[in-house]
Amino acid sequence: MTLMYIGSQSEGIRMVQFFMFTPFVFSVLANVPHINTFGFIIYTVFRVFYGGMDLPKPSGPNSVGYTENFITDKGNFCAVFYPTEKPASNPVTAGFLEGIDRISSLQNGAAAVEPSDPAPPGIILEAMFDVKMNVAVDARVKGDSIPVVVFSHGLMLSARSYAALCCEMASYGVMVVALDHMDGSSGFTVNQHTLESVPYDCKMGHKEGREKQLKIRVEEVESVISSLAKPDFVRKVFGPEATMSIDLSKVAVSGHSFGGITALQVGLKNMKVKGVVSLDPTFSPVQKLNESGGFKIKKDHPPFLLINT
Repeated sequence: MTLMYIGSQSEGIRMVQFFMFTPFVFSVLANVPHINTFGFIIYTVFRVFYGGMDLPKPSGPNSVGYTENFITDKGNFCAVFYPTEKPASNPVTAGFLEGIDRISSLQNGAAAVEPSDPAPPGIILEAMFDVKMNVAVDARVKGDSIPVVVFSHGLMLSARSYAALCCEMASYGVMVVALDHMDGSSGFTVNQHTLESVPYDCKMGHKEGREKQLKIRVEEVESVISSLAKPDFVRKVFGPEATMSIDLSKVAVSGHSFGGITALQVGLKNMKVKGVVSLDPTFSPVQKLNESGGFKIKKDHPPFLLINT
């Protein structure tokens, strides 16, 4: 979903989308393994000739501010996007956090997700970390009362992997809090309290493992929602001079893939949520719950929008 949006906005990344998609189709039709390897190699060759890339500028009426000042009580890293009047002036790298285990975590995760492929070389993964997002770091928030979307990432991804989508929402006046989950489903993250690496957990790929991860994910999203109501939230995140407020009557959750089903579960459980946008949700983690009749949308639940591609 995010790549589709990016591709429609930027010529450079539209070419990357083509070069990544072409070998995938060829490999499937010709029954050739190593799909990831073909894509990663062609992507890297493209980067050598094209150079660094920026994410597309958002289309909304506002510039986008960005801060990493918010950390959940559990230690989750959060990327916060919000409307501002200050022009983008601080290119920030999208993707995963820095960490000594980052490359090995992504290699192990890629091999676990696609067992027929070898783990991509570290030099190829490093070439993917130089994409910049157009934001103004720690700029002043525009607006007096801001609606919020809490965003949950998909399997093997991270909060900043969805920077294009989060920037787009923020440019239309919404504050987006995207968090790195610490359940072992992120490609790589770091506990912001202990500074310990949290790599992708290859042992959780079975149905029971995903069910356990979903429970953790829901708790982490709810922790973000609870923090929004704390009296000191705005000043901690945006500084002591911040005067804006969070519109708690307009709190929504969203997510993609594993994050899509996470958003649905939070919407079913948490009455503070006023809307849910679920992108390509994977339903396997709730199969048992659905069979027992526990996964049902009722009239008293908030509006749900599901988008499958």
